[in-house]
Amino acid sequence: MGELLHNPADCFSRTLETLLHSKIVTARSMSLLEHSPRPKDETWEYDRPFRSFETDLFRQLKPLRDIVGQNLNPSFVWAAEASSTLGKWCSDRIWHYDLSESELHKIRGRYEKSRAYNSLETAQERENAVNLIRQAGTITKIHQFQDLSATTECLSPKVLLLHKKLSQFYTNNEKTRCIVFVEQRKTARILADVFTILRIPNLRPGILVGVSGNTIGGQTETWKQHEKTMDEFKAGIVNCSSIL
Repeated sequence: MGELLHNPADCFSRTLETLLHSKIVTARSMSLLEHSPRPKDETWEYDRPFRSFETDLFRQLKPLRDIVGQNLNPSFVWAAEASSTLGKWCSDRIWHYDLSESELHKIRGRYEKSRAYNSLETAQERENAVNLIRQAGTITKIHQFQDLSATTECLSPKVLLLHKKLSQFYTNNEKTRCIVFVEQRKTARILADVFTILRIPNLRPGILVGVSGNTIGGQTETWKQHEKTMDEFKAGIVNCSSIL
């Protein structure tokens, strides 16, 4: 029996239809537009983003990148970019997930099976490398993470503007619902954390990132969780979702 292949565009369309309580169709006649409500487009302008920078935590963890290489390189790349696009707090927050105890166990397991580990000549060199992974976990665990606030000390101009706009919409209308489109799973997870902690009145954040083998701190999205999130959005339990 042949394998059934899913078109990503079709899957995205079905998800969007469910979230918006709508049906996406292509009309033969453009005259139908005269009878449909026109959405109001707004352009939001935010201040120039910061230049990307290394936070104190990032610098402390850098030696780990030289040891485990590709296992954590996507996290380092994301954290460096996030320091500019999302802000310092968001850049540090990713390590809460990507260097959790369960993730460190997986990182160590993959590293001990790697060519780099087996190329080390002495048992002491191998032990030193493994100790570096353990130290990274300790550094993250004892690190005093910054208290989150809606300021440039924590968040980028773009995220601060999003916070301001969502505050206006949700404070004035408790029935507001919105979808925040992002490009990466990590961004969806961290933005959900931001708005959960900042507690905008009437806003109940969630994430919808689709189903794949990619993870956020070892957490995968199953079809069951995917459908649960969509049901919660339809019911209003979640009314602001970051979606990939």
